[in-house]
Amino acid sequence: MILRKIDGNDKAIKDVEALYLRAFPESERKPLSHILENERRGVTDILSIEDGKFIGLIITVNRDDLVLIDYFAIDDSLRGGGYGGPVNPVQIVGLVISLVLIIAALFIVF
Repeated sequence: MILRKIDGNDKAIKDVEALYLRAFPESERKPLSHILENERRGVTDILSIEDGKFIGLIITVNRDDLVLIDYFAIDDSLRGGGYGGPVNPVQIVGLVISLVLIIAALFIVF
């Protein structure tokens, strides 16, 4: 199982959007357009949980050295199959830190 950072142009965004709309009541959802805008600005990460197929989503809000897991959902048809357990906060934070370090290195190089 992998966590893959995606953006609004990734083909998995349709799966993420569909699950987001199914998994969370309207009263608890932020407009998807705001989430995508924050992803473009680097404030939010959208992660696709995959294991040869789309399994679920994680949406984080990042500020300085803090990461808030804002949304976490496993596809309805796969719930109860043990997919949620292996996705742990350390794995998520490690991915976010790795991405920040890569971006920082790119700024230094250029």
